[in-house]
Amino acid sequence: MKNIITLLFKRESHENIVLTILYLEKISFFPLNIIMKVVRKIIHQAIYHVLIHPDSLSKEAIMTLRLPHPWMIIIHPGARIGKNARIFHSVTIGNKEGGERRGNSEHRR
Repeated sequence: MKNIITLLFKRESHENIVLTILYLEKISFFPLNIIMKVVRKIIHQAIYHVLIHPDSLSKEAIMTLRLPHPWMIIIHPGARIGKNARIFHSVTIGNKEGGERRGNSEHRR
């Protein structure tokens, strides 16, 4: 409960809405997670044009993520966002369809 209160009252209003919905979907179980998925799709995609897959963020990453302007952000399910990240508007994070994933350990060798 403390985490939800932190999300709601220590951030900007639009950022609160986006991150609180992500957090609630991440911690909920059946059947509430299906309801939260529908709410996330409606609010994130229709209002903010945000496509952030819940699997790309851990609970800790959601708590420390900063979205100063949460509009037109796309994060692919295969991407992993760490703690204390700041993502601005009009950003796409992920890989191309069928493309090789960049940044993995085999690619760096």
